[in-house]
Amino acid sequence: MRAISLVLTALTVAGTIPATPAEAFPFGRRDNQQQQQQNRDQQPQGGVQAPMTPPVQMPGETAAPGAAPAGAGANGADGAAAVPQRQPASREERLAAASLDLVRQADFWQAELEINPRDTEAALNASRAFHTLGGAERSAAAAAIGIQADPNNPRLWEALGRALLLGQQLDAAVQALTKSSQLDPNNATVHSLIGVAYDQLGRPDLAAGPYQQAMRLAPNDPVILTNYGLSRALAGDLPGAESLLRRAAADPAAPPQARQNLALVVGLQGRIEESERIAILDLPPAVAAENAAYLRAMLNGSQDRWRGTN
Repeated sequence: MRAISLVLTALTVAGTIPATPAEAFPFGRRDNQQQQQQNRDQQPQGGVQAPMTPPVQMPGETAAPGAAPAGAGANGADGAAAVPQRQPASREERLAAASLDLVRQADFWQAELEINPRDTEAALNASRAFHTLGGAERSAAAAAIGIQADPNNPRLWEALGRALLLGQQLDAAVQALTKSSQLDPNNATVHSLIGVAYDQLGRPDLAAGPYQQAMRLAPNDPVILTNYGLSRALAGDLPGAESLLRRAAADPAAPPQARQNLALVVGLQGRIEESERIAILDLPPAVAAENAAYLRAMLNGSQDRWRGTN
């Protein structure tokens, strides 16, 4: 399987649009060892990272050094006017937030979550916004806060799983996404994401079951077909991968990865000219030709290894 991994890397460098978690393989930043250890130390049961929350001063406790005493005014002096407590946004303001750019959306929902940590709508929207911006840690933290308020919310578990997948915390992502699938067994996308996580872990054998369940629920979804097709390629089943990717690529809503992965598996079976014709639909001709040349060089003298592999 090392050869396929090398080709995928080469095609990505040559111009294929990088995959996202909802598409093929999401690649996120790996935490350093110290951060990983800290995450493990903070994980509650189930492998889910606990959100970071500020310490709460209980009645009778001494305030932390430098903190304003309870009841102190805006300037920290007794009797001064108290700082007005922020109020949650109105329903109209929340609906209007959807028209903001992503950064402002994330700020808006994060502020709402700080006002009320039990606001699951804010937690879900903050997690989604941070995820889209590529902020895996903040996305996971927002989802985890929401789960504390509503532990049986499948959308929050899905959001947490996506964030962990983006952050390459793959074992924890499988656990969170599996929890979401248990709470909502009919969500095909979540089953597909479990397959993506297993593929990232180098276990396409374990990915097959979730993908097949996703396809039972949504047999014509081009993203699921794309994910499963690449998974079959990683497992060495190039004819099976080609069949799935052709079905995906035939859909006008298919992601670009469908055709590029189809070009890859067709080329790996020795049909280089056909591979180049498919690739050129999305790539500049020079890049498609470069990819074709790479495949020719890689397959020189080894085509029989890939044809008909199961």
